[in-house]
Amino acid sequence: MAANPARAARIPPFPTRTCQRLAGAAAGLLGFVASALALHLLRPDLDPVASQMSLYLIGDRGALLQVAYVGLGPGVAALGWGRRRRICSRRAAARHF
Repeated sequence: MAANPARAARIPPFPTRTCQRLAGAAAGLLGFVASALALHLLRPDLDPVASQMSLYLIGDRGALLQVAYVGLGPGVAALGWGRRRRICSRRAAARHF
């Protein structure tokens, strides 16, 4: 069954700003994961399974994890904001039907 072109035309396109927010979120989250993995390799004295992440803040390379946490905060906020905007735009589009 073919899609109704009139109905498809009423659905708003995926907003560019939302794409930018989701890309920023992905960058923040991936940066945190990359930093955490790098710290596991740089600190062989700590067991990656049994040690808390806060123990990696102590020592010479603690600044790396601090920067990772600073990037994680806006990344999670951008993810939430981008998802909120996408959900709200879907609800607005559903009201038109």
